Amino acid sequence: MLHASRYLPRAARRAEVIALGRAAYLLSRSKRESTARRLDAAFGAELSRAAKDAIAKASFNQFWRETFWMLPSPSEQRALETAPLHGEEHLREALARGKGVVLLETNALGSRMLSRIALHARGYPIHQVHGHQHLGGFEVDPHDYAIRRWRGFFDSCEGKFVADIIYLPDSDTLAFTRSLIKKLGQNAIVSLAGDGGQSQRLLGLPSLGAERRFPTGPMSLARSSGATLLAIFGLAPHAGALEVIIEPPIEVAGSPREAAIDAGIRRYAALIEKYCRAYPEQYYGWATSFR
Repeated sequence: MLHASRYLPRAARRAEVIALGRAAYLLSRSKRESTARRLDAAFGAELSRAAKDAIAKASFNQFWRETFWMLPSPSEQRALETAPLHGEEHLREALARGKGVVLLETNALGSRMLSRIALHARGYPIHQVHGHQHLGGFEVDPHDYAIRRWRGFFDSCEGKFVADIIYLPDSDTLAFTRSLIKKLGQNAIVSLAGDGGQSQRLLGLPSLGAERRFPTGPMSLARSSGATLLAIFGLAPHAGALEVIIEPPIEVAGSPREAAIDAGIRRYAALIEKYCRAYPEQYYGWATSFR
């Protein structure tokens, strides 16, 4: 990442990403086979085998593209900063309410870095929340010292585009939840994965031909704080293009509480499915998200 950012032109960086994606596809047999099964379950006879294979290969490339965008070259950073931001009015209106924003990212669709860089360039400070096992997009054992020592590097890359980075504790604690509610009470933007696996309760829903478990934590946080809940997607709709989309607010304030939260999760799950079907080659969670 450091070498490519400092010394390689944009075309060479793109070629390096493709080479890494191709190598990962060829060497990761279990992920390759799991991806094929998930694509079959999601699309069935709707797509040919050749089309599914092309999607699978592109999804491996997308993972490495996202990883390298953590340390973009100057020309890449300019492209990410100036990507069109659709639905910005939803974010402005939410901040005008004064109760903060819970911004829902997806773990493995498109680019989370694109969204962060585009929002940072427009002056929106993001308080980024990650799971305790997160390491720059990789899932690791957080207690492994050899891995933990690299956290500073990845945090320094990401930290250029967010106000701060907050890691979820190993177990759910009221103290941690209160700290996030306090930030939202200061009208902050708290960004976290709406499809992460760390939560007191997970709701299993049909998604892309299989069952997928969604955390209730982000919805509960928005409900408890009164913050507006917004889903954000960073995508490349076609070759060379980039865009960030902020969807209209997801409502979780109804009664009874659990039913309102579950309805919010269903709405978010439907959004993820919509974008995954529209941009399957940009979803790199085919092999890992359905457990």
